Amino acid sequence: ISGDNMLVGKYVSLRELILKDVYTFKNWSKHSSYLLLDYNFNEVEEKSIKDWFIWKTHSPFSKYYVILKDSYPIGYISFKNISYFLKSACLGIALNPTYINKGYGGDAIKTMLKYFFDELKFKKISLKVASYNKRALHLYEKIGFKKRWTILMSFPNGDFDINIKDFYNNKECFKKVFGKTFFYAYQMDIRREDFINGI
Repeated sequence: ISGDNMLVGKYVSLRELILKDVYTFKNWSKHSSYLLLDYNFNEVEEKSIKDWFIWKTHSPFSKYYVILKDSYPIGYISFKNISYFLKSACLGIALNPTYINKGYGGDAIKTMLKYFFDELKFKKISLKVASYNKRALHLYEKIGFKKRWTILMSFPNGDFDINIKDFYNNKECFKKVFGKTFFYAYQMDIRREDFINGI
C-alpha cells in the first residue's frame, strides 16, 4: 500500500505513515508501568518529531504504517529487516495506551499479515516480545505466532529495582549481568501457510 491507499480491517484501517500522523502522537496518553516506558512517544518539539519520522522511515528495508480508528491515528506498525529475496520481515507495533485492550492491535496485525502473506507473498514474519509483556505475548500466540527461542536483551528503562511492584511481580523475567539489567525476550514467528490455514 502506498500514498492514500488503505487497508481496512474489522475495527481499524491502515496506510503508510506520513509526517502529519506523527504530530498527533505527542497527544497520546502514556504508559505508567516502568516496564513499558520505552513504548511512550516522548517527542514534543517539531524538530525532534521530524527527526523521529526520518529515523524510522529512511531505510528501504523498513516500512511503517499508521493504525487509524475513525480516521484518527491510534498507533503504528513497523516491518523492519525486510528481505524481498527471503520474503521475510520483523514486525513491531505501538499503540496509544488509551486504545489498548479493545481489539484494535490484534485487528491491525491480522490485517497487515493478510496483506504481507496474500498480496506480497511473504513467507515469514517474526517479532521479539519481552517475557514480562504478558498481554502482548498472549495476543501474538492467539494470532498464531510461535515461540522459537529465548534471548537476553538489555533493558532500556533503567535498572532493576525489587522495591518497584512492576519489577517484583516479574522478577523471573530479569537478569543482572556485571551490574547491568537484562530481560528475557521471546523470538517468535508466523509462517505464511500457518496464517492462511489458521484463518
